[in-house]
Amino acid sequence: MKHRFVLLTILASTVVACSSLSGMADKSEAPSSLAGAALHVGQANGNGPGSAAIDGGMDLGLPCAGTAAAVGAYETGLHQGYLPLVAARRPTASTPQAPAPTATTTVTAVSRRDGAVRLTTPPTGASDQNPAYAPDGRCIVFTRFEKGYNVGPAGLFLLDIESTQTTRLTPWEDQDNVNLPGSAWDGVHNRIVFASDRAEADDLWRIAPDGSDFSRITRHSGPPWYIEPSWSPDGRWIVFEADAGVPDDRQQGSIWTVRANGADLTTLTDGPGGGVDDRQPNWSPAGDRILFQRRAPGSDDWNLYTMAPDGGDIRGVATAPASDTDASWSPDGRWIVYSSDYGGLPTPNIFVVPALGGAPIRVTSDATHEDGAPSWSPDGRWIVFESHRGQNEDTPASLWRIPVPSSLALTRHGRARTARITDALCAAENHPLRR
Repeated sequence: MKHRFVLLTILASTVVACSSLSGMADKSEAPSSLAGAALHVGQANGNGPGSAAIDGGMDLGLPCAGTAAAVGAYETGLHQGYLPLVAARRPTASTPQAPAPTATTTVTAVSRRDGAVRLTTPPTGASDQNPAYAPDGRCIVFTRFEKGYNVGPAGLFLLDIESTQTTRLTPWEDQDNVNLPGSAWDGVHNRIVFASDRAEADDLWRIAPDGSDFSRITRHSGPPWYIEPSWSPDGRWIVFEADAGVPDDRQQGSIWTVRANGADLTTLTDGPGGGVDDRQPNWSPAGDRILFQRRAPGSDDWNLYTMAPDGGDIRGVATAPASDTDASWSPDGRWIVYSSDYGGLPTPNIFVVPALGGAPIRVTSDATHEDGAPSWSPDGRWIVFESHRGQNEDTPASLWRIPVPSSLALTRHGRARTARITDALCAAENHPLRR
């Protein structure tokens, strides 16, 4: 199928202080001296997966930074005269903001025998879940359930990996705001997509990492409820789960897509029509496949599949008898990381499997912890996940991180792309991005 679209003219205003990325043997994050950039994008309407109508000239926040930094970058770019020739919106004090960052959290260095290290220690009774990396790898967005595992109210938080500071992103309210591990953070427009029931139904929402652009994407009264969203790599489409709003043992979820402006809802898989339960879709880094989990309704035997973005060409990835869940992609698209009790484990651990299918490789190996919801770091060196002790699924979780096994050979595509972007930013002070 052919699709017509208008290419974007993207110009950036950038004021950065840079330091070399070489020699970062112990950190996957970009250097803290990278102050950030304000990128303003104007988009034209299109009518296919290659385009979408998003607010022209939206101001993009900086990962783990507030509006003051965004305003400073904006003003500098305006002064130097290389903001794009579209209506750029100046961040203002009236822009919706996240509350001030919480006090710096000092996380006691706790590690396990398998090498995993704890990243967060939530308040008593709270549960930290669903970690997803920022595109630059410096921060993690996650969901904190205030009253236990999957027990709301729930809000989005940012974790700065280097400082361990945790910042509330969505305002505190008696609602559930929940992100999906994997591709929840769009690197093109610097927006985080999540599901929220703060209006009349579970809908898709987006927010910038500085708390601005807290806006609703879909609008419906439901059911079905729209949950578990993730971005396409170009930021123009969102894939998500349509949930019928029935008890879990009778659930028959479906996979849908929608443009980033909320238009053109499209059904990819029909759970009720096919007699299956499909959940938690994640778009591949190349944009050519969508990963999801499937089971027969009420079964504990979850399997992993991928499909084409139009819902066709469904292929099995992990189909051995096991509960294979919470899957997302490696940055090069060659591997899939997920949670599983493969081989009869007493508690699920983290595994990886080739994206085309093959033998699972165990990453975490701790029979005392239940590990789930993994996400791969953009540089391919780390896997972050949620974990709680014991076999009680209601036990609150915290976030952990473990190195990717050295036996896994990742291509350097993701890291090379990051290096190219960073090189461009570092050169921007003397060579503005006008071409």
